[in-house]
Amino acid sequence: MVRQLEAQAVDDALDLFAVLMANRLISPARRASDRERLAMLPQLEKAARILAKASKILTEELDLVAEHEADLDGAALWAVEEAVPRTAVAGAVATVEALMPEDDGSAEAAMREKLALRYSTVRPFLSLLGESDALGAAPAGRAS
Repeated sequence: MVRQLEAQAVDDALDLFAVLMANRLISPARRASDRERLAMLPQLEKAARILAKASKILTEELDLVAEHEADLDGAALWAVEEAVPRTAVAGAVATVEALMPEDDGSAEAAMREKLALRYSTVRPFLSLLGESDALGAAPAGRAS
């Protein structure tokens, strides 16, 4: 009976530690990461509008070339420059490349970065947890 209560107490302590991790470590890190991503959104939206406008014009020009089975005239494609200056297109491309990393896990990477900054929040608990003899109450916690 005492062993069972001891094991249950360890389980309860680990559950409490999981809640602490979620509330004091993971949630603030996720919020900080989300704030940074939201701060980039206006720049990204502006660049996306410029690129969308240029893409639409280029697509329409390419459709005309295909429709009339004509040769592609590179100079005619730069008619897009009348609507969107070349420097604006180049700047928009640079903005998107700077703000949007190539890997698909950029949101998770940003969150992990913020999480690492909050390690000091749980460090004291980790050392106490590692020194505790209570983990030996569970069969998996016993030394081999």
